[in-house]
Amino acid sequence: MEQVNRNLTLALDAARQAGSSNPSACYNEAPGYLSNEQRIRLCSGSTKEAAVCFRDAPGYLDYEVRIDLCSQGGTLATAQCFRDSPGYLGDLPRVELCRRGGNVETSNCFRQSPGHLTNELRIELCTSGGTLARVQCFQQSPGYLSDAERVRLCRGG
Repeated sequence: MEQVNRNLTLALDAARQAGSSNPSACYNEAPGYLSNEQRIRLCSGSTKEAAVCFRDAPGYLDYEVRIDLCSQGGTLATAQCFRDSPGYLGDLPRVELCRRGGNVETSNCFRQSPGHLTNELRIELCTSGGTLARVQCFQQSPGYLSDAERVRLCRGG
């Protein structure tokens, strides 16, 4: 009983630190087969959409990879981004591409980005709200800039 109280206290503390009751809703929505610590990591600072993302992410992924994908604001669109992104990238780069606000536009951005770029630069170009407009920006940017500079220019940072 003492352990249960401690875990509930941890969950409530996580919700208070986030300044919102939404993490509690996520915690309650998260699959019961996750440990309390895993549920806290998934939900701290997130809405219940993170739990929906976790459930919709491919089941073959390790729980920790799914938590990494869906924590910090993951939604159903995040899981869809992962599913739509090219499998040849491997799971961890696909998580990097999709985990911060990724959606189908993000995976389309990656697919349409110039193939001569490294996967790392393609991911950088398309993460955090990447759309086909960024790909177009890259293609229209001055060729004398390095690829990394062109990515930074089109990302806005």
